[in-house]
Amino acid sequence: MKRLDAYLTMLLVLISCSLLFKFELPSDSIKSLELNDLKSSYKSDLISYSQSLFDVSMEIDDTIRMCDYDMDEYLPEDTTPPTIDSRGTIVVTVGRQVNLLNYATVRDNRDKNPSITVEGTYDPNTLGAYEVKYIAKDNSNNVSTHRATVRVVAPYVNPNYNYNYQPISSETKTRMLDIARSQIGTYHGDPYWSWYGFGGRVEWCAIFVSWVSNQAEVLNNPHIPKFAGVGVGANFFKKNGRWQGRDYIPSKGDLIFIDFDRNGSNDHVGLVDYVSNGRVYTIEGNTGPIPNDKVAARSYALGEARIYGYALT
Repeated sequence: MKRLDAYLTMLLVLISCSLLFKFELPSDSIKSLELNDLKSSYKSDLISYSQSLFDVSMEIDDTIRMCDYDMDEYLPEDTTPPTIDSRGTIVVTVGRQVNLLNYATVRDNRDKNPSITVEGTYDPNTLGAYEVKYIAKDNSNNVSTHRATVRVVAPYVNPNYNYNYQPISSETKTRMLDIARSQIGTYHGDPYWSWYGFGGRVEWCAIFVSWVSNQAEVLNNPHIPKFAGVGVGANFFKKNGRWQGRDYIPSKGDLIFIDFDRNGSNDHVGLVDYVSNGRVYTIEGNTGPIPNDKVAARSYALGEARIYGYALT
């Protein structure tokens, strides 16, 4: 339809130009009144042409709409079931309850909103493997299923660490994320690296996490250390038994460590905002190349190779 509108517009322009060429200016001897009459006649002709073209355009629009409406009658019967995208294993730390529907997505060749349900459940307080089944259905009653395993695991334990801290409360994590969210759109990181004590720009993703933690009064107590190096922060959480790999399903307020090069190293860190539909949503500082580095919201597919791991807070 956009091409048709463009065609009609060009046609109108051509007709207008044609009329302009046919319109010859009168000689000096013609009175101004006659000139005005001639202009009025030209304007009237142009309006008449425009109205005719508009009427034709409306008729074509109606015809195309009728064709679109009737097209479904000629499509073959839909026998293709929906496609379910989900990892085969969902890893959950003991004591954490998650909504399993957040860890699968469904798509269909015709139905834009196929339904998806899950059969089975797991005991968040008991270590073990639990089998569940996802069921998707489209508006043509085609059904597909996908089986997945929920593994309830214990946190990584370092026998040399004294576990005397309590996790950050849900209310405090919400406050942390509210603070982080309020900074979205801040460029260059000046408020954060200057707070840390640097006299000039440095890579500031870890500094941003430290700054947010300080604003929420959970820095160095001993929930989150003050760190400027991504590797330093990851090592702290690993040493203190608060580390999980990429297969872990994070909770809000956890830290996510990113390996952009997929070479087994830490490149970046941010805060986990929430998990939904198989993706983890984050708030991160120092995103984007200089001079466009800023605080921004990002997301990653759960379990993807860029995720290095998570720190429990």
